[in-house]
Amino acid sequence: MKLRVMSAAFLMGAASYIAMIGPAAAADLGGDCCSDLEERVAELEATTARKGNRRVSLQISGQVTTGVLAFDNGDQSDAYITDFGPDSSRFRLKGSAKINPNMSAGFVIEVSTLSARADQVTETKDEGADTGDGAVALRLANWYLEHKHYGRLTVGRLNMVSDGISEIDLGGTNIVARNGLYVGNSIAFGGGSGFTIGNFFPGTDFEFDRNNAVRYDTPTFGGFTVGTSWGENDRWDIGLRYAGEHAGFRIAGGIAYGYDSDNTVLDQAIPGNTAESIQGSLSVLHVGTGLFASGSFAHREFDIGSIEQDYWSVRGGITKNWFGIGKTALYGEYHKSDFDTDALLSSGVGIVNGKGEIWGLGVVQNIDAASMQLFLSYRNVSADADNVPVRTDLDDVNIVFSGAKITF
Repeated sequence: MKLRVMSAAFLMGAASYIAMIGPAAAADLGGDCCSDLEERVAELEATTARKGNRRVSLQISGQVTTGVLAFDNGDQSDAYITDFGPDSSRFRLKGSAKINPNMSAGFVIEVSTLSARADQVTETKDEGADTGDGAVALRLANWYLEHKHYGRLTVGRLNMVSDGISEIDLGGTNIVARNGLYVGNSIAFGGGSGFTIGNFFPGTDFEFDRNNAVRYDTPTFGGFTVGTSWGENDRWDIGLRYAGEHAGFRIAGGIAYGYDSDNTVLDQAIPGNTAESIQGSLSVLHVGTGLFASGSFAHREFDIGSIEQDYWSVRGGITKNWFGIGKTALYGEYHKSDFDTDALLSSGVGIVNGKGEIWGLGVVQNIDAASMQLFLSYRNVSADADNVPVRTDLDDVNIVFSGAKITF
């Protein structure tokens, strides 16, 4: 009874107070309160990285990749703790917002950290380039507009269309068996020749990787997409990709053409040299058995000296979840390069005329619960160099690379 009397008295008092200050003041109180709250929320959203704001989403992701590289070139052997350049440790910020049901906008910012690149360590230096306590590099920083029916336009530091087009692999082994020799690239062959593995094998499959550029990609039509990009130094490319599944087989592939009017490999020795390249790859996976096969090719020509370079590779194996923790991929690989650079030997460019071969074996173990990949690979690298006027015989290099990648 007392509680009901007290409640009634409180309500009567509140009504009397509102009547005294008037309805306009009461309405102003509510409006000012909400306005202040809105401003405060906006301030917090502008200064706090969470999941974005009410208009633009925000995702934070990345990975850490390190391994142990052991080598023997016939004269020296050693083992280093290294980073893997193409799959370097990095973090990424991504965001997107819906403009209308058919159109969206977004951005990507990606930064990598490298302290001892696996393609820069040498037989005498375990950190490769002078990176001090570690090199931090901006990989990507771009924005895009995308329309459901008209495709995507991207502007900024981005991956050009040909990037990765000769590395398509449905077997899940690119973490360690990627085309080009990104592991041990700067290690010299034994025998005192002074030639490194990188003199015979390209580090990028002649692809145009990251660049400050403009890129356009079409929507997907029947599994096909077409893209083109143009960037600094009048470097441009165009490419076609496909992905689909037919009769129990997954198929993915692509092909691209690129033109570089200021080639960065040779311009120090021959200013203004231009290059044209074409590269592609195809990968097939049988879903039921996990058997897969992948192949790639790359060709580049320079307009000075009639220089041609060719590179191709094949890879095959099986990928299945045998242990219940994630797929295990077992594979074998073979790579071959042919660099016809006679005209440049007297220019001091450092690229030799010769042929190189790689054969290797490896395993990649996925641990799904930890978003982790463990890898172990072995490669034998051999080369024949025609060094004017004397032919040079090179000792093989044997490389073992093991480590892990964890994503977040």
